[in-house]
Amino acid sequence: MSEEKSMRLSQAARMLNRNHVSVAGILAENGYKVDTNPNTKLNAEQLEFLAKEFKVDALLGGSTPKKEEISVPQSNTEDSPVLYFVVKSQCLPVPSLL
Repeated sequence: MSEEKSMRLSQAARMLNRNHVSVAGILAENGYKVDTNPNTKLNAEQLEFLAKEFKVDALLGGSTPKKEEISVPQSNTEDSPVLYFVVKSQCLPVPSLL
């Protein structure tokens, strides 16, 4: 027996970065009968439609693109000047560095 690909409405909505009510509304506008319950199972035909509509292959079992890791460049202590500020009771103007 071949298993048909199915997914819950809430899971599909999470992958599409939408709420489950709007995903159910989009399916209903295009002729699919879907309950707005987040536990409603979507069949393969509905998942294929959503994948084409939103251009997301992850709904069809494709790999989910990983978020890019943000790397903060580490500065060398020798190259970058360290600025110190002393807080006094009187406010003095800070000299402009530029």
